[in-house]
Amino acid sequence: EDLQCGIMLSAASPGAGLICAILSAVFNGSFTVPFKVAAASNSRASAATTSSHDADASTTTGSTNTSSPSVVHEGGHDDEDNTNEVHPIVFTLYVSLGVFLSSFMFIVPFLSGMSINLPSIMAGFLFVLGVSASFLAVDLIGMALSQGIWAGSASVVSYIWGTFIFGEHPTRPLGSITGLVLLVLGVVGIAFCSDIAHSEFFTRMLYKWRHRRLGRGRWSDREELEPLTDGDILEDDNGSNASNSLRGDGSDRHSAERTHISSPSTSAYASGVFWACSVGLFGGSILAPTHYLKPDKQGIAVLPSFGIGCIILAPLVLILNNCWTRQMPPFNARKALIPGLLSGLLWNVSNLLSLIAIPSIGYGVAYPLLQGAVLVSGLWGVVVFKEITNRRTIAVFWIAGGILLLGAALLAAAQ
Repeated sequence: EDLQCGIMLSAASPGAGLICAILSAVFNGSFTVPFKVAAASNSRASAATTSSHDADASTTTGSTNTSSPSVVHEGGHDDEDNTNEVHPIVFTLYVSLGVFLSSFMFIVPFLSGMSINLPSIMAGFLFVLGVSASFLAVDLIGMALSQGIWAGSASVVSYIWGTFIFGEHPTRPLGSITGLVLLVLGVVGIAFCSDIAHSEFFTRMLYKWRHRRLGRGRWSDREELEPLTDGDILEDDNGSNASNSLRGDGSDRHSAERTHISSPSTSAYASGVFWACSVGLFGGSILAPTHYLKPDKQGIAVLPSFGIGCIILAPLVLILNNCWTRQMPPFNARKALIPGLLSGLLWNVSNLLSLIAIPSIGYGVAYPLLQGAVLVSGLWGVVVFKEITNRRTIAVFWIAGGILLLGAALLAAAQ
């Protein structure tokens, strides 16, 4: 029997395919959570160690310690001691091991013959490059923004592969172009949600919306901006009024709020966006090599070779990182191995569920549902990890996420 028969039978029902697509989005939007938890644990441990050292120093000198806490790198790593650091590249090694092990775990129940092929191994290579970039991005700008950026950019890259390289021309060109434009707008909106939220244009738009909501009719730009009430979306978390910047009083009360994730520097934020876009480049290309396989070698049949590709390239990436930085990051297997294996399992479960869902309910229905991972990661980042706390920025983030999902839906329908 063919290797895929058992899996495809379980997805014969469209209802089952629908559930698989939704669960795939949940797992895909959650696979970076173990890294965030491990990094947060490391940050807390570093903070506790620093506090203990400061307390000891204060006791020794007999004076009150008023010095500032030790400097922390982007991603929460202490300058003085990085032996407990959960390095993104090391974590990628553990994730790749998790993908390798789970790939064979998923295959064994349906194994009646297995072949190793180069295209699937190359797909594994692309996964390792993509997941390495993903943890670098999350380390710099957080889950919410990272996943939003790479989801949209991956959709654009996969569209380019399908349309311009594989000749899969859309049946509705106008809808396809519209969906592509919305995807790009969604990515840009997520990447620059803080700048957009505090721009004069967005402030005036929200002020007009509030003016009409209070039943005051149309509002003119020439009117005086009145003080806003507590709880209004235009008011920032620190209580400052959003309209102050439009009154021309010379004060920039939003400078502290024009931060993105845990107040990284501009260069760190730019690096995070770069790595997130790189995830989109590699992630949107993962399935490209398997396009050249025979139909009976695609789908779940690629998993063994895919896992082998992961376990081959991940150590090489670590070695290249060592050559580039001239230092080997700590492995910290005790702290990072289990979270890394779990992260790899979560991603591969998402991968498997998507392979089940697409043949069952069709690409046009499955693809927009799979992009729901943006919403899942957004909930993790905003609600659980508090990566974004400013209400206006959160509002722009969700609006941009909705635009991205609408673009994905139009793109799938046009295909």
